[in-house]
Amino acid sequence: MQCFTAAVKKIPKLPIPKSESFETTQGGSESVNKSNILTYVFDGSLEFREDDSKGGYSSCPKDKDYFKLRCKLEKSVTLTVQQVSDNKELVIDRCFGLLISPGRNVRNSDMQLIEMISFTKPAPGEKPLYTIMGLWDPNEPVFEILNTETPKDTRVYMTVAADLVIAGIQEPVRFVIETKAKIFPPSERFWYFSKKTLYEQFYLTVREIGVDANGDHSLQVVSVTSTTKLQNKKAALSLNIVNSASKSTNVPTPSSPEDPDTPSDNDEPLLSGTGGVSKDCTATELEGWSEVLLKWRQNLSQRPKHLSSLVRRGIPEALRGEVWQLLAGCHDQKEIIDTYKSLINKNSSYESIIQRDIYRTFPAHELFVDQNGAGQESLFKICKAYSIYDPEV
Repeated sequence: MQCFTAAVKKIPKLPIPKSESFETTQGGSESVNKSNILTYVFDGSLEFREDDSKGGYSSCPKDKDYFKLRCKLEKSVTLTVQQVSDNKELVIDRCFGLLISPGRNVRNSDMQLIEMISFTKPAPGEKPLYTIMGLWDPNEPVFEILNTETPKDTRVYMTVAADLVIAGIQEPVRFVIETKAKIFPPSERFWYFSKKTLYEQFYLTVREIGVDANGDHSLQVVSVTSTTKLQNKKAALSLNIVNSASKSTNVPTPSSPEDPDTPSDNDEPLLSGTGGVSKDCTATELEGWSEVLLKWRQNLSQRPKHLSSLVRRGIPEALRGEVWQLLAGCHDQKEIIDTYKSLINKNSSYESIIQRDIYRTFPAHELFVDQNGAGQESLFKICKAYSIYDPEV
């Protein structure tokens, strides 16, 4: 619990360096300098092919928003990237690596490098289309979720990424495509399908930081995102606004006219904790808590009389760390901390499932907004430790 308290502490925001993002006017005020910021747009595509046991590979079908893959079969992965914006063309020198991982919003360290067999550049005068091909063996233990038949009406998430070395940018740029998949038996036959390829659009924002000896601009990556990522953020924001409006007016959100038993085309799990976290607490409430905690500290073996009524009304944010530990009976217990440290160093069979859910847990809370940030990392460790401690849950 002490580790949990530390995990939800507010993290101060880092200041933006003035030399990079601001310019000072004569009057002393600051204004954002965006003259050296450029955004490049790329079209990307993803296609899977499976070993057909005849010395070749056959295309994997794509139905609506998911691929149909068969387990235990080696697959080829083809990813294409093409600049479509009118900016000066960015030349991709090579692909540093092709990676795959179960789940989505996965940490960089969880991406698994697969064998890359070719990187094709466009010929002079052709469209700037780059093609990366690799071989993926799903039989490796780390891909167990993507190599196990999925139950009826369920899907699994997977992430494919390419680290591209772009001229003028010092570090490789990672383009990420996330998709759903349904895993079938190796003997499954697909009689008809039309869609084979998944398409994505990427937005690479860079800052010009200098000019090299050849007169070419040196660039620094500001951000890399995709249409899917932007849509997910927009959906989460819209849901947050609806929830806030519903709470403020005490009017229930209109329900869907569809039959609740009718399966939806979009089986996207509902985001949890999308509302804002209230930090308001009246002086009267704090005074009540102060009296209760004073009595509680004097006799830790007995809970104060009015504790239950206070907890039902909500524990003030500033007191949650201490109150949660007292309620759990784990205050000043070094053995619990030692147990936690031991658990987070072990492997959990539920890691990919936990990682899949991390991004949609309290997305409105500033601590969990940043993908792979300190908040999400701490929450992942806590959930992982508990999954090992009590796997039945």
